[in-house]
Amino acid sequence: LFEADAKGGAMFRLPVAGVNRFKKLGAKPSDVAAKWHAALKASANVPSITLNNMFIAFHAKSDDFIAAVCADVVSHGDRYGGSSTYGAGKAMLVEFSSPNIAKPFHAGHLRSTIIGNFLQNILRALGYNVTSYNY
Repeated sequence: LFEADAKGGAMFRLPVAGVNRFKKLGAKPSDVAAKWHAALKASANVPSITLNNMFIAFHAKSDDFIAAVCADVVSHGDRYGGSSTYGAGKAMLVEFSSPNIAKPFHAGHLRSTIIGNFLQNILRALGYNVTSYNY
C-alpha cells in the first residue's frame, strides 16, 4: 500500500473496505471513504489527499515527511506511538511460555515468547495496567 509517486514523494493508500471487514462502520465502504475523505485536511507534509472509490490516497513529500516523523520520534522517545489512554484504569493479564530448559530449544519456544512480549508492550502502550507471567 506504500509506493513512490510520480513527483518523487511517497503515497500511502488506505483501503476502506479492509478497515470495514467486520461491517462495524454501518455503511458501504465507498460511502465511508467519501465521508472520511471530506473530513481530512491536507498539510505541509501531506499536500494531497485523493479519493478513488474505496481507497483514500495520502501523497507525502518524502524528505519533509521523513524529517517530520523522525523529529516526532526523537521528541517522544520511548513513548512514541504509545500515548493512548484507551485502557486507562483497566487491568490485563498476559501469560506466555518461556523455553523449557529440560527440553531442546526450538523455534516454537521463541515464537510464544515473542508474541507474549509483543502483546504486553502493545497493551501497555494503550494504557492498560499489565501483569505478565512468563513461565
